[in-house]
Amino acid sequence: MIRVGAPIWLGLRFESLPLEIIEHDGGRPLAVVEQQRVFLSNHDAIEPGIAIATAHALVANLVAVSRDPQGEHQALQDLALWAYQVTPAVTVADDNSLLLEIGSCRQLYGNLSQLLARIQAALAQRGHSVLMGLAHTPKAAWLLAQWGPAPALREGGGIDSKVLQQQLAMVPVPALPVDAKVRTRFQHMGIETLGRVLGFDHAVLGKRFGAECIRYLQQSR
Repeated sequence: MIRVGAPIWLGLRFESLPLEIIEHDGGRPLAVVEQQRVFLSNHDAIEPGIAIATAHALVANLVAVSRDPQGEHQALQDLALWAYQVTPAVTVADDNSLLLEIGSCRQLYGNLSQLLARIQAALAQRGHSVLMGLAHTPKAAWLLAQWGPAPALREGGGIDSKVLQQQLAMVPVPALPVDAKVRTRFQHMGIETLGRVLGFDHAVLGKRFGAECIRYLQQSR
């Protein structure tokens, strides 16, 4: 495949993968449990983090199944193999995510809108829901896929750079891939978004949080 233009990265986050790999008839609500707490559920009344005993009290016919990290890993590997049908540049990332470089092959599929629709439809046929993040760097694509705004596409199917920068600036601090203590300190300083983080004096933030941390966040844009 011939590379054309700037790299375009697509992040795919399979947030429901722990549920999707479980064989279930669908007749009763389901909860995936880890360390006696709900990790994920398909019932609106059950929030992640609550005790499984509380979940059973809330929903009497709840089916509780232990989380299967190995099964999730295998499913993600299978999805990565499938993604090679789209592009030769596929990376398995954290939080049940994949990163695909699609700028080099998008002309094979039409514009970006058509390609993303095709990917989403193919994944739905395989029984997977997905959050997408579209950006010019893999870190930014991953970050947007964790947060889940609609891909920043302009009319005609290209990336809308203005909307993309607005999306990245609005990524909430809890979604940032940094230590939980760092996120808490950001919030205590009144910093709620990535844009606010990067709007502060970098030298000051570097002293407080480490230059490597700030440099990493800069690269996320």
